[in-house]
This record gives sequence, structure tokens and C-alpha cells, in this order.
Amino acid sequence: MVRAGIGLLALALPPLIGFHPYYLYLLGTAFLWASVASAWSLPAIMAATCGDVLGPALAPAALGFITLFFGLGQALGPSLAGALADATGTFAQAYVLAGVVAVLGAGGASLLRPASTARREA
Repeated sequence: MVRAGIGLLALALPPLIGFHPYYLYLLGTAFLWASVASAWSLPAIMAATCGDVLGPALAPAALGFITLFFGLGQALGPSLAGALADATGTFAQAYVLAGVVAVLGAGGASLLRPASTARREA
């Protein structure tokens, strides 16, 4: 929502103020801060998802398990990307690998169901 609002504002401003070289800088800065602001919501979303999927008794353990893999990705990702870039001379393969991992994660997340639904179907 925040990024969409900033995008709409950025699209509406040029006719009003005239195009200026600093416009692209301001637009980039606005999107950067919108992305940073939305990134802070990720832990809360993951905690809520753990509670919805596994219930309140297992939510803390699930959040710890997820955090373990977040940490592994943050620790190993840059080294792996650097090794791929050193081997190939470009970061293209590292970006492709990151995209594939993101798509696999999104696919896995799409399979999650709330605990009450999972119990009813079992």
C-alpha cells in the first residue's frame, strides 16, 4: 500500500512541478524508503503465520525454526553469490538463483493452511 501510494504521488508530481533531473533521485529515494519500511513488517507477518498455521502452542518453536533458515540464508547467500560471480564473471547467475529460491519459497508458502483447516481435512 505504501509503495503504491508513493508511486501514485510520484506519477502525479511531474506535471505539477515540471520534470527536473532531481525527480529521478527523489523517486528512487521514495521507493527505497518505502521498501525499507515494508521490510520491517516481515517478522510480524511470519509470527502471525506461524500462529495461524500451527496454533499458539507451537508458534514460538515454528518462529525459531523459520528464523534459523532466515539466518542461514543471510549468512550463506552473499558467499554463494560471490563464489558464483567469481566463477562466471557476472552476478546474473546469483540473481537467477535468488529468484528461483524466492519462487520456491512462494510456492511452499502457498501450500500453507490454517491449523483448523488442516485438522478438518485430515
